[in-house]
Amino acid sequence: MTAMSIDILRKKIHPPIESEREEEDLWKFFDTVNCYSYALGLLYDIRFLNPGQLSQMQKQNQYTDEELIERVRNDVFVLGLEIRESSLDEDITDKNTWKIAILNTGKTLTQERYDYHFLRQGPNKKWYQKIPYDQFPSKYDNRYRTITDPASATYSFHYHLVGYFVVTKIEQVWASRRLFLLFINKNNQVTYIK
Repeated sequence: MTAMSIDILRKKIHPPIESEREEEDLWKFFDTVNCYSYALGLLYDIRFLNPGQLSQMQKQNQYTDEELIERVRNDVFVLGLEIRESSLDEDITDKNTWKIAILNTGKTLTQERYDYHFLRQGPNKKWYQKIPYDQFPSKYDNRYRTITDPASATYSFHYHLVGYFVVTKIEQVWASRRLFLLFINKNNQVTYIK
């Protein structure tokens, strides 16, 4: 089992870079990062990171939109980030702030068709997605169209938009949060202790 402090993970959070080329170069060595890690800007090789995992919420097979948002909010808190609701048209000017879009298929009768997806707005207001795990972030949907609005892009699942959110990397970290230790075992299961 590998142990690391949450502070180490916080240092691995990277807001989008102004240059599209530099942004793509930054992520090209992290091909195992999934869409959720990518949306949070977590530049660390945690394969299969799921919403709620960092905040130790019990994993479920499917989530309602509200459950998905709650899990993201809890993980963001553990990482020392802030999150708030936004809109597609809101302009982001702070270099430590970026927008994400959360998509969900919703709870279904069959688990085999359930999925959620995250996108991150990068340089020049372009949206990027990270699927599957072995690909670089892409600004194209499944029809190879540039993603200008995640709600209208084409994906491999029939998603609906849960919402747009603004994530902010906070420079000041509260001392009480530094007491968490994060453990990632060989099965990529994450737990933390106080």
